[in-house]
Amino acid sequence: MGNRLKRIHYKATLLLIGANVLVYGLMIAVCGLNSGIGPSTPCILLLGLHPLFIVFGEWWRLITALFVHVDILHLFFNMYALYIGGRVVEPYYGSLRFLAIYFLSGIIGNIASLILPVLSVGASGAVFGIFGAMIVVEKRVTGTATAMIVFLIIVLIVSNLAYPGKINNIAHIAGVLAGYVLGKILEPRRISLEAHSYI
Repeated sequence: MGNRLKRIHYKATLLLIGANVLVYGLMIAVCGLNSGIGPSTPCILLLGLHPLFIVFGEWWRLITALFVHVDILHLFFNMYALYIGGRVVEPYYGSLRFLAIYFLSGIIGNIASLILPVLSVGASGAVFGIFGAMIVVEKRVTGTATAMIVFLIIVLIVSNLAYPGKINNIAHIAGVLAGYVLGKILEPRRISLEAHSYI
C-alpha cells in the first residue's frame, strides 16, 4: 500500500477533490438540503460570489466560491473533470505549481465573472484552468494541441445545452486562458515514461 501511494503522481488532485466533497457535506450538515440534494440557499449565499458582496469588501469569496456546489451533479461533474485533468497535469508540474494553476485560474475566472450581476459558485473556473494547462502539456508531448482545443469546445457546447442559461461561460473562458498562460510561464517538466505510465 505504501509503495502504491508513492507511485501516485496526482496527490494534490485527490486532496482538492476530498476538500470539495468535505465542504459539500459540511454545508449540508449545517444548513440542510435543497431540492437538488445540495446545500440549502443560506449556505450557498454565505460562501458564494456576487458583485455586491465584493463591493462590501468580501474578497475572500473569490476563493470560497470555488468550493461551493449547488447540487450533487454540479459537484460530480466538476470533480470528475478535475480528476481527469489533474491526473495529466499534476505529474508534469508537480503539486505546488499545479495548485498555483488551479487556484489562480479559479480566482481570475471569478474576477472576470464579476461583470455578471448573478451569484457564481463552483470549481469549474479552476478546473478549466487545469484544462488550459493541459493544452500546454499536450503541445509539449504530441506537438499539437488540436485534440484538447476541440475537447474544450465540445465541453462548452454540451454544458450549455445541458444547463441553458446556468453556465458561467465567462469564468470558464477566463479560467482556461489563465491556465494556459500560467502553464506556459511555469513550464511543464519532463517526466519519465515510468512516471507517465501511472497517469
